[in-house]
Amino acid sequence: MLVVWDAEDIGFTLFICLLTAASSVPVARYILLQYHSMPRLNRILSKKEMDGLMEREHFQRVQFSNEALNRFHPIYRSMNWLVVDGTAISKRLAVIVQLNCHFHRHHGLRYVWLEVYYLNGRKVKAKLGNWSVRSGERENRKALENFLARENMRVEDFGPGGEKRLLDHIAEQYGRLLPELKTESEKILYLLKNDTREIKEHIL
Repeated sequence: MLVVWDAEDIGFTLFICLLTAASSVPVARYILLQYHSMPRLNRILSKKEMDGLMEREHFQRVQFSNEALNRFHPIYRSMNWLVVDGTAISKRLAVIVQLNCHFHRHHGLRYVWLEVYYLNGRKVKAKLGNWSVRSGERENRKALENFLARENMRVEDFGPGGEKRLLDHIAEQYGRLLPELKTESEKILYLLKNDTREIKEHIL
């Protein structure tokens, strides 16, 4: 369920109904997503189109067996989307994802970001949280990679200098896709509503 609310001083807001379990009884909860919480897509799609993408999506919070990951920002998943730190990420558009860790020397922590590379050659970032450099970093990373793989999101680390080549390659291939669709919004909506696994395999 998605409710669109227009307010002059607030702007476009999305309310996504999350279905979670409390004991054996499903409980409906709401997560507040601002208009900018669909980065890149909010520059292409209308409010009505974004609304339609969420109509039949049911979200649940991801629970990890790894306690360090449960202390991260909550991650919610549905059939076609992840919501991470208030950012909605399309699993159908995601070609490759990368886990990027930035070390903060003063606090002795690594700040962990999820970087997602979309089929149209654009990148979306969401902050996952942070972990101590002494908290089993390798195990934490492996658990995250396994989760993303189960969500059909390919994880790679292409190193410094590889990002621009990757984005240029994806953008070039994207330009050749679906020539019968005349506008950017038509192409993006088609990809968001259809199985894109073969397209992503072809691009890579």
